Amino acid sequence: MTVKEKEIIENHAIMTKKILQHVPFPKGLTNVPVLASSHHEKPNGKGYPDHLKDNDIPLQSKIMAIADIFEALTAEDRPYKRGLSPEEAMKILGQMKEKNEIDPDLFDLCKKCGIFSSRPE
Repeated sequence: MTVKEKEIIENHAIMTKKILQHVPFPKGLTNVPVLASSHHEKPNGKGYPDHLKDNDIPLQSKIMAIADIFEALTAEDRPYKRGLSPEEAMKILGQMKEKNEIDPDLFDLCKKCGIFSSRPE
């Protein structure tokens, strides 16, 4: 992937925030633009678009990040890659946890509760 291609891919988080900021969300949902655009942030600060770190990332965005990654890894409708099994996806998420790319406590909770499998641990 070229630098330009990476910029194009990452731009969707910025555009999401810009577009959603113009939506008149009802009271109680005014944080939707921030929550939706922050789900590519990483606790280690190497995410995008704002390079937020751990406690600066909203909890809801951290949850969405794990779900989004799992879905992207296991999706069977992508023409450019095969969908991985839930077990393979969890292994990759575990590696991401070790690199502090996803919230470790949330990952452990998802794993313990069996959210991404048919049975809890």
